Amino acid sequence: MLRVAQPAPQVNVFCYGAPFDTGAFVAPSQEWDWRNGIAPKWCTIEEQQGAGFTVTIPLLQSDALVGLGQHMGPVGLRGQQFRLFAADVPVHTPAQRGMYGSHPFMIVLRDEPFGLFFDSPGPITIDAGVDDRESLVVRIEGPGFYLARIDGSSPASVVRSYLQLVGQPYVPPRWAFGFHQSRWSYADEAEVREIAAKMEQHNIPCDVIHLDIHYMKDYKVFTVDPQRFPDLSRLSDDLRARGIRLISIVDPGVKAESGYSVYEQGKELGYYCKRADGEGDFVAAVWPGATVLPDFFRPEVREWWGGLYMGLKEQGISGFWNDMNEPSIFYTPQAIKEFAGRMQALVEHEAYTEELGNMAFSPGLSGRESYYSEFCHTVGEAQVINRFVHNLYGTQMTRALAEALERSEPDKRHFVLSRSSYPGMHRYGAIWTGDNHSWWEHLALNVQMLISLNLTGFLFVGADTGGFGGDCTGEMLVRWTQLSAFAPFLRNHAAMWACPQEPWAFDDETLSLCRDAITMRYALMPYIYSEFVRSATHGEPFIRGTFFEFPQAQRRLNDGQFFCGRALLVAPLMEAAVEGRDVHLPQQPWLKVSHGPTGLAGESVWPAGSAFAEAPLAEIPLFLRLGSLVPMCPPPRNLSAEAPSSYRLLGFTDTSASCEILLDDGETRYASWRDYPKLVCTVTRDSGKLCCSAVFKAAAARPITLELEVWDSCGGRQTLHIELSAAIETP
Repeated sequence: MLRVAQPAPQVNVFCYGAPFDTGAFVAPSQEWDWRNGIAPKWCTIEEQQGAGFTVTIPLLQSDALVGLGQHMGPVGLRGQQFRLFAADVPVHTPAQRGMYGSHPFMIVLRDEPFGLFFDSPGPITIDAGVDDRESLVVRIEGPGFYLARIDGSSPASVVRSYLQLVGQPYVPPRWAFGFHQSRWSYADEAEVREIAAKMEQHNIPCDVIHLDIHYMKDYKVFTVDPQRFPDLSRLSDDLRARGIRLISIVDPGVKAESGYSVYEQGKELGYYCKRADGEGDFVAAVWPGATVLPDFFRPEVREWWGGLYMGLKEQGISGFWNDMNEPSIFYTPQAIKEFAGRMQALVEHEAYTEELGNMAFSPGLSGRESYYSEFCHTVGEAQVINRFVHNLYGTQMTRALAEALERSEPDKRHFVLSRSSYPGMHRYGAIWTGDNHSWWEHLALNVQMLISLNLTGFLFVGADTGGFGGDCTGEMLVRWTQLSAFAPFLRNHAAMWACPQEPWAFDDETLSLCRDAITMRYALMPYIYSEFVRSATHGEPFIRGTFFEFPQAQRRLNDGQFFCGRALLVAPLMEAAVEGRDVHLPQQPWLKVSHGPTGLAGESVWPAGSAFAEAPLAEIPLFLRLGSLVPMCPPPRNLSAEAPSSYRLLGFTDTSASCEILLDDGETRYASWRDYPKLVCTVTRDSGKLCCSAVFKAAAARPITLELEVWDSCGGRQTLHIELSAAIETP
């Protein structure tokens, strides 16, 4: 049962029962030497009479827990309970224990930290010290599971080994790091063109506009409404000429309608999920009404489904957004009949009852967990009830898309976005955090999820900026845009019943400050893009809590600060009507930086410790780490152009610092970090003189201009101007 993973000897993987092969491990399960029945000494494992397993792991009083990806509550998991069962939860409050995805990886923080990955695609319940403060108790439903323990010397080494086990995170094309504008839904072609025109009118950089479900004909996937979008190809071409790409949403539910070609194809081929009782295809209801679900666990179904995206791609769609793929179920015909019958029987009593009141107030039809025991998947020769593989459904759908895009253009990176996910999907695409609300609490939750999801390998992630549901305010949109400027994925997205929240939807001040934040992001793109790719290819989080870098900060897990890459410490404001916040600067001096639409500039050196940072609405507190060098460029209108030829570097060092600037075309797929064309810049101090070297690696030399501003920990500032066309070293 015990197997030492290669090439990470600090990873031990145990097998219990007859686990389902989720595909999360990079190496196929048959390559592991499983020997069942031997329990490790550091935990106890009990089988619950065929109902699953309970794993109990003792905790030290000083232990902290982090991880679990997408979850409610603070970054620190201890003292909380969770239930990992993917669900459509459009109004998630602190009482919510599960979310859209399942990410059962966590790290126990102590002097010698270790990670735990519970690989099982069915329901998992986690008690992180609630019933017993000194125990982590994990209950797993299903016939078996894999348990990986990953030992390390630091959180970074644990995450690196975990990613060796489950694979390198997804890297999108460079344009995906630009600003995305979306709404449920922009009604038609004219409104989409108007949004693009207003981006130009208000001088807001923008790379993407999203098409939500109303671009379809009657919510039928892979169709385009001819009234709303009479010529999608022309619209796509016109927007691409302005540097804006279109992303379209795709749901898994196929409208069960005779004559609809997608439905008819899948039905003829027998590709839909079957009822568990054997009585034909499982039918539920989502947006189109009566709907069937493709069985993505079958390779031939994934290949068929992936091919369907190509019709939209041929019309100019640049990427795809998989939604509702937990899968979300509004109701089933049988559930509606039963509900109506019970309601009618109660009404006929002609008297109010508590049961009648409860049913009227909360029908409880949408997302019933019982639905997922009513249909099954074909896995090899076996029929598997969805409940026991439920958390994998969205991953298998996204895998179908990613594999189809790779078949169509194997040398390119593609934009793939999914709502539901499981470890392993991090190799195929990105996720966003789901249907949040325009609540300050959800702005704070955004920070927690960025940190926690990056720990589990989902690096390209972001929340709906401004909130999806509810009514955003101008102040909230500014603060959220400032935060999202440092997130990998920046998308403004709102529901149809919410007030408009595009950057120009409020007042001139809101427009100006949102534009400044977005433009600052574009100026920082050489840093954000290069650092993200480096993180993904090196097995590191891109967004990380201060505890990840500084062990002494582990007592401050929930301080709402985060690192964007290795150099920038970001301290967003997450409350209404405040103009500053407490920050904690660990261990060393920090350079407080000012920011604006052209990027960052040094302001003053702050000592280690806690302090109050003033931040009126135009500002977000930012700090540069000692030993760092951050590249910037003149902010472009969009990210489709070639890499810039002019850079400004902001440094903070007493000795030396370096950065790597990617010079690739933004779309080509590379096998490793060293294959990316790049410019490596290093600054050093020699007898008080500032020196610089710049070397092209895996790239042809080209004319490039560098402007350097470098600070030291005493507050000294020096500048340097360099023109280069080949590798250089200079004072």
